[in-house]
Amino acid sequence: LGSLRVAGGSATSRGVGGRRRPTNGNSYYHYAKQTLLLAYLAWSFYTLYKLMNPTINVKTGAEVDELRDACRDASDLLLYLDPYVQPGATTASLDSLASQWAAERGLVSAPLNYGGFGLTFDSLGKHVCGFTNSLAHSFLTTLSFLSMSGSRGFAVGIPFCGFPASVCISVNEEVCHGIPSDSRVLKPGDLVNVDVTVINSYGMHGDTSRMWIVGGGYGGDGGGRRLEDLRVEEAEGEKERLAVVARECLFHGIKAVKAGANIREIGRAIQAHADRHGYSLVREYSGHGIGKS
Repeated sequence: LGSLRVAGGSATSRGVGGRRRPTNGNSYYHYAKQTLLLAYLAWSFYTLYKLMNPTINVKTGAEVDELRDACRDASDLLLYLDPYVQPGATTASLDSLASQWAAERGLVSAPLNYGGFGLTFDSLGKHVCGFTNSLAHSFLTTLSFLSMSGSRGFAVGIPFCGFPASVCISVNEEVCHGIPSDSRVLKPGDLVNVDVTVINSYGMHGDTSRMWIVGGGYGGDGGGRRLEDLRVEEAEGEKERLAVVARECLFHGIKAVKAGANIREIGRAIQAHADRHGYSLVREYSGHGIGKS
């Protein structure tokens, strides 16, 4: 059926049709890539199916109260973090504070290990995830939704490598889902968004975020300027104006939430206000509901 030839320490086998097949270590690399690709594609199709077939359950009065409790917990967590968002703080230190605060209150941090099976909890898991992340992106770079893999944001799509932190912290140009790091030190003027999701004892998710401008008398600095109190015409500088417009977009979206309205009307209200002030929306991401999942 074939012959084996060894030359210069490299072995190849000649099969039917005369084509050579590598039999050294490169073949294992090739098969590993193919196996990972198949696993990734299967996971992606499953995720796409779930996205195209959403299940929206109408909540009972009791469930709505449980959701309010979870959302209040998430809001309280952001208030707790406020005085710690200071020049010199690392994003990892903020994540540690958030994780400890949630654990002390019996809450689960939903982002931790999101999308994975627990491998990021130990050092071996981190090495495995780092290797497979590099391997996957070496031949999946043509997929548009992985184009952000080079940023500090979470590179989605690796089935068994979950998000490694309790909160998402995005700084300046990062859109969302930034991974906290010991090497990311906050500087005066940084625009910081902290996104938190906690799960309470009822299994309900509370999800919210808040934006800070580090230093300059904002928030926990104890100064006189609060982004929450500013209007667009009062904003000073591009970062402050962006933060104020984004907050106003939030309230325009909330105004559009009413019985009988379509979800798209929320997005339209947000986009209209952003357009009026010369901003655009990040279309690669969309919103989501909250509940037990």
